[in-house]
This record gives sequence, structure tokens and C-alpha cells, in this order.
Amino acid sequence: MTNDQSITDEPKLDVTETKETDTGRALTGKIARLPNDIRTEINSRILNGKSYPEILAWLNELQPVKEILAAQFDGVPVSPTNMTNWRDTGYERWLKHQENKDTLKEMAMDADDFAQAGGGNIARGAAAFASGKILKFLEKIPEKDATPVELINLATAAANLLKGEQNAVRLTIAQERLRQRERRLILIRDKQQRDVVAVAFRVLGDARIKAFYDAPISNAEKIELIGLAIYGELWEPRPIPTQGNISSTVHC
Repeated sequence: MTNDQSITDEPKLDVTETKETDTGRALTGKIARLPNDIRTEINSRILNGKSYPEILAWLNELQPVKEILAAQFDGVPVSPTNMTNWRDTGYERWLKHQENKDTLKEMAMDADDFAQAGGGNIARGAAAFASGKILKFLEKIPEKDATPVELINLATAAANLLKGEQNAVRLTIAQERLRQRERRLILIRDKQQRDVVAVAFRVLGDARIKAFYDAPISNAEKIELIGLAIYGELWEPRPIPTQGNISSTVHC
């Protein structure tokens, strides 16, 4: 017996039957009042091609179902008509929900693949995903059916995607330049620190520089004399006030 045959053999509904109507609101029929796990099992059995008599024989013997039917529907069991109403409403909602879940899973997998292809950048991956969708759409449109307006819209969308990709590339380049600049600054600082240490070694072992340091002259004069002794012609002297002849106390 098919599902349609079982419906024609069903007697007229009594006052305890509740017609399911899918208006987008919460359903209130017999099956809609059952626990979610039981409704899910019903939907799975419908999806797997089980007949109404098979499902009803299992369903009406469940203790939770008996309790709900006794409390809310005068104990009248779930009928093939209830099953048909449910299939057209609650089951269809569940089926669309499952399809949406599968679609989201596929999109998530595609997005992950595109993101990996885009170097781990999810925005770049999303742009690649959208570009792929546009290309597929273009392949499906016959050339004679492609209106100028549609082509302009698609060209605009492609241009926006290209602009986004170019901005992403510019950002990547700017970030890389910043990293290189930071590395250069680190290298410069490292070299300067080691140059200072090297100069300190020379200063500590140079008797002439020590004589300059111990001479009874101003610090400004000491800096000029020591700088000239260390850097030679590379030293850029600064004019300082002369505080007497230091040649007698400092031997160059």
C-alpha cells in the first residue's frame, strides 16, 4: 500500500484531528506537539521511504506519544491524515533546514579551500569564491540573452572584486615594507651599540685619550679632543670658547 492509498482509506477526521497549515508560524498538530527527537525520527523515516503504516505502528506505541495524545487529543492515535499534513508542513520545513545546513557546510568547505588558495586570507578567499560564482553564472547565460544592463552589473561586480584584491595586495606590500623597515632599524641599532662598545675598548686602552680626559679643561673641549683622536678627519669639530692654552697640559 502506498502513502497515497493509505490516505484514501482513512476515515473522515473527528474533532480531535488537528490540520497542520504551514503559514510560517509554529505548528500545533499532533506530530508538532511531540518531542523534538521523536519528530526528527519521523522525518528521517519519511526521508528513507518508510510507509505511513510502518511509521504509525512504531509511533503510536511510544509511551511519550501515548501520554501526549491522552492529555491533549483524547487519546486518539496519530493517523495517516496527520502524517500527510505533517509531511506537507513540518517535514518540509525540516527538509529545507537540512538542505540549508548541507549548503552551509559546502560553502564553509569551499571558503576554507579558497582561503587556503588565497594564502590564508579569508577576505581574499571570499573574493575568489564570489569570482568563481560570477564566472559560472556567465558560462550558463547564452550570449544572445546577455543584456547590456546585466553585463554592466557583472562588470561592476568584477571591478569591485578586483579593487578589493588590489587593496589587499597593497596592504600586504605595505605590511612587508614596514616589517623590512623594522628589521633595518634593529640592524642599525645593533651596529651602533656594537660600535660604541668597540670605541669604548679603544678609549680604555688609549693613554692619550686618558690624558685628554684628565686635563683641567671643560667637558666641551674634552669631547672635541677625544672625538678628533678617535675619528680623525671624519670628526666634525664644533667651535668652542678657548679657555687658555692647553698645550702645556695636554700632549697630543
